[in-house]
Amino acid sequence: MRPLLLCLLASSLSAADWPTYRGDASRSGYSAETIPNQLRQRWEFRLPAAPKPAWPTSDRMEYDLAFQPIIVGDLVLFGSSADDQVYALDAKTGSVRWRFFTGGPVRFAPAAWKDRVFVASDDGHLYALALADGKVLWKHRGGPGAQQVLGNERMISHWPARGGPVVTEDKVYYSAGIWPSDGVFLHALDAGTGAPVWQNSESGGLFMAQPHGGAEAVSGVAPQGYLLATDTALIVPTGRAVPAVFERGDGKLRYYHLQKNQQRGGTRTVLTESSFLNAGCLFDVKTGEMTSQLGMGSAVAIPGGVVRAEGRSLATYRWKDVEKIDRKGTASIVRSLVQDKLTPLEKEVLEFIVTGPEAVIGFDGQISAIDYNGQRTEWWKQKVEGRVLGLAAGNGRVVATTDKGIVYLFDGNPAALPVGVGPPEEKPLNTAVIAEAKAILNAAKITEGYAAVLEAGHADFALALARQSNLQIVAIESDEAAAQAARLRIANAGLYGTRVSVHV
Repeated sequence: MRPLLLCLLASSLSAADWPTYRGDASRSGYSAETIPNQLRQRWEFRLPAAPKPAWPTSDRMEYDLAFQPIIVGDLVLFGSSADDQVYALDAKTGSVRWRFFTGGPVRFAPAAWKDRVFVASDDGHLYALALADGKVLWKHRGGPGAQQVLGNERMISHWPARGGPVVTEDKVYYSAGIWPSDGVFLHALDAGTGAPVWQNSESGGLFMAQPHGGAEAVSGVAPQGYLLATDTALIVPTGRAVPAVFERGDGKLRYYHLQKNQQRGGTRTVLTESSFLNAGCLFDVKTGEMTSQLGMGSAVAIPGGVVRAEGRSLATYRWKDVEKIDRKGTASIVRSLVQDKLTPLEKEVLEFIVTGPEAVIGFDGQISAIDYNGQRTEWWKQKVEGRVLGLAAGNGRVVATTDKGIVYLFDGNPAALPVGVGPPEEKPLNTAVIAEAKAILNAAKITEGYAAVLEAGHADFALALARQSNLQIVAIESDEAAAQAARLRIANAGLYGTRVSVHV
């Protein structure tokens, strides 16, 4: 029997929520909840701009190709790498309950815990925001200072938060810094107060073996992706290399097998039993030794096994004790993943999750559901705009996000569907301000590059500059309230982040 769905008033999460990226601290992509058997589109929410990935030319950096959603009660939440905001949408209507601006792109899904969500930003901070209204409960700066640099045509922290937050046992973990030579900082914080539990600031300056030619040099861990947690370990994906593993209790580095694994690695990582799957390879969590190779593709850790995408099919593997003979002829029992079945599909799988006996699958231009355990037939599909790269399921709902910056929600409610929703419409600009901006642009004869606007005020001048040029505009405000008003004004015009940003 499906648990009773309650309004989002309680201080703890429901078992049917999807509270973090891929559902849990293992990034399993699995939920025991069964989705409704007559799914239909409830609403779609269109953002002004598509995602702006940090590494758009890398096929290993996959964490911000779409706005990754979570589901908590009657809220759908996600962060935007295009306009620096965290959105909380009403799951029933698609309307905005609240939104919050950080000081830089938000590249990771929020992570929910009790009455709050944790949000990491390229501004270098981790924010604890109230689920009820998005108010800041506390925030923590990951790097040693407030210095900013240009990154992806944006002003961001010298130490952006690129280790996506994971929450377990009332603690939240994240990292800041992406270049080992500039410092990398891994943090464990009390989830309630934000008080530091421990910090590792040493893993960016390690003298270690490099993957090329057996060389040794000062290097280190460069976090890129969502952190994962076990009872004793914290797993930190590094994007271009294999993950590093730290002791969850005190933050000490357990291992980072960079040279041994050469060019292996990527951001997508899944925990299954005592192993983690990364870049098609299975590694033992305790030692970091590679135990087998399954192949590339999105994967979901199900009870007792793994389901993995193989082009136009899903391959199911089960954990089994298998007898193996070593080179000396000695037999031993080894815990291994053994392929159980293969489910063919009509299109290439881009992303998928598993909800009970069903697999919800994202394709290019389509989302589908199949009974992969039983008859393995496709029983539902829906056309969408773009490539489905983000999925979540919880509380009787399925949420899909695409690389076009569109959020779709599907449920089993037979009521009439609402129209598509999006941010509020822009108010027209003052004609005198438009003329003033035009005069300055004509006099300066500069329409490309960067412009700084001091004391942005009502934001119309920055908008007028953006409308009449190709400038990237950084507006500087000394007053937090004025900055917030300017952000809302620019965001409602559809230009926040992509053309104009406001900093205090």
